[in-house]
Amino acid sequence: MDPLKGDGEDGVVNLSNVVFLTQRIAETLDVEIKRWATGKEGNLRALLSTLQYVLWPECGWQPVSLTDLITAAAVKKVYRKATLCIHPDKVQQKGANLQQKYIAEKVFDLLKISVLRGKTHFAP
Repeated sequence: MDPLKGDGEDGVVNLSNVVFLTQRIAETLDVEIKRWATGKEGNLRALLSTLQYVLWPECGWQPVSLTDLITAAAVKKVYRKATLCIHPDKVQQKGANLQQKYIAEKVFDLLKISVLRGKTHFAP
């Protein structure tokens, strides 16, 4: 039985099944995002240089090496590109699915928190 299809012939979607599936997807994605961010909390350079490991291929992100993030100006430029690429509103406009929207929102927040913690030398 497909949990998103109705239980009977009336075709009514079982809302509790949808909520359950959404929660399971969020839990799975949270594990992946946490695994990616572990050890990089507050380290914007490390987060930016490894974004390709947490983002989906169709998002358009081009990997950046850590050696390209030496100067504050370079970090600022790549940070701006990253936030444009994964901004929740932009991702929604591009027609992303639920998982992609969730990843974009969480990663966007982690990047913002990293900047706010001040372990970079620029003000966005």
